[in-house]
Parts: sequence; structure tokens; C-alpha cells
Amino acid sequence: WSVTALLSYIQHERENSSLGDYGTGSYLRTRGIGDAVLLLKYRILQQKHELPLAISIGGGVKFPVGESGITDKNVFVAEDMQPGSGSWDPIIWGYSSYAFDPLGYKQLFAVSSYMFTGENDRDYRFGNVFVGVLGFSYRSGDIFDYHLTARYRSTQADKRNDWGIPNTGGTWIFIIPCINLNISNIFSIRLSGKIPVYRKLNGIQLTTQYTVSLMIFYSILNLPATAS
Repeated sequence: WSVTALLSYIQHERENSSLGDYGTGSYLRTRGIGDAVLLLKYRILQQKHELPLAISIGGGVKFPVGESGITDKNVFVAEDMQPGSGSWDPIIWGYSSYAFDPLGYKQLFAVSSYMFTGENDRDYRFGNVFVGVLGFSYRSGDIFDYHLTARYRSTQADKRNDWGIPNTGGTWIFIIPCINLNISNIFSIRLSGKIPVYRKLNGIQLTTQYTVSLMIFYSILNLPATAS
């Protein structure tokens, strides 16, 4: 068994401008602690020298700890500009990997998750989210690890008062190169980039051109596996 917790800090910026000699524009920035995720995972199969396959399953919830009621000039800003969603969202999760060598330095892995979104106190519900990842990882034997993944993300349209909201939801495919710096057995830093290669969105939407992420991982409890 294992437990994974995630807490994020979010900053959104949006700038709108109009063309012409008398064009006007607007700029909005919001920031704050985002929602938290807690997952409980169970390892069904563990990779060994004679068994290259590993399988894990899990489930959990996204907690609405992030601020979701930020206003601008006494008007609530759009939900996608809020640091938090304001809703409790159950999550199911699965993982599998295949090692090409006894030490697991080269692995093919797949991860998938599905989030059932809830409704916040303003009767707004983000669309349910499915994410599937297929990737290859390489451990060099020193402090660096390398990953290359393809990420598929599909979201349903958002709703307010159970009515679908136009220009929300869609499908994205990203290529994500990644490098890990393993400082110790329990502490590591990850730098990654997210490059879009395919997008099919519902209606007209603002969407991400690219993303650069810096993540810090710390293992609170690291117990050795025992034979049953």
C-alpha cells in the first residue's frame, strides 16, 4: 500500500486586447493555493528479476482547499481563472509498467485516471476528466533519469445548474519530455515541458500553447517490500 498527496500553487494570467485606434484591453491575474489531491494505491504485482511486469490500482479524492471565490470589481472571475474548483472530486487511478532489463533501467509504462467532478457552491460543475499516459523511462545509473511520454486528456463540457456550457470540453494530446534529478532515495526534482500535438475543442476556447513544470518529490515513508 502507498499514499500520494499533491498540493499546488496556481497563478493564472489573462490579457485581452482589441484592435484599432480606440481599442481597449484588460489584464487579470489570480494566484493562490490550488486544490489538494490524496490517493491511496495498492500494488497488485511488483517487478522482480523473474517478473518484468508491475501493476497498481488506486483511488482518492480532490479536496477543494483552493480559493474559488476571487472577485474582480465585485464580480466573480471565470471559474477557469480561479485557483481552486470549489468541488469534491472522486478519482480512480491505474498504473502498469514493463521492464526491459533486470534492474528496470529501461521501462515502458502506462498511467490512466478518471475524475468524477462535483458541483461547487455556485452550481458550477467542471466536466469529468479522463487522462491516459504512455511513456518510456530511462535510468542512466547516475543522479539523472529521463522520460518521454504521450499524454491524452479528454474532458466533458462544463455545466451550470445541469445545463451544458458552450465552448468547454475537448480532447488534447501532448508530448512531454522530462528529466529527473535524484538528490537522494527520498528527494528528487523534476523538470518537464508539455508540447501540444493535437487539439479538438468544443467551440471556440482559449487553450494552452505549451507548459513548463518544475516539481519537487519527497517520500515521507519508504518501507522495503516484504515477501508474503
